[in-house]
Amino acid sequence: MRCSSRIGDATPWPAPASFRSACSCGRRRNLKEIFRSGHDSARLLGVAERLVILLPEAWEERRDRGLVHAALGARYPAMVDLAGYLEHAPDAPDGPAIKQRLAELGHDDASRLH
Repeated sequence: MRCSSRIGDATPWPAPASFRSACSCGRRRNLKEIFRSGHDSARLLGVAERLVILLPEAWEERRDRGLVHAALGARYPAMVDLAGYLEHAPDAPDGPAIKQRLAELGHDDASRLH
């Protein structure tokens, strides 16, 4: 988190933009869980898209977006997101399950997607 200091104060304070971003991400993750539990894939995809934009290096958000794409029948975007997740998180505990999901989608080589 970016920090800024008040003049004459050595204590770092969260910068306003970082604080807003953290709050926004937290709210969106709450919405993601609400829509997931309610099986509302269309709204879940919208939240997943925004989380990927807000957290571009949080590869689990891309995994989640890929799984939503797969649930909606969008095979290619699902394969891109899931293969990207495996590429950047090769030791992820859910790696075997994600590889299996990619195989079910008809994907056999992650390098062909990029």
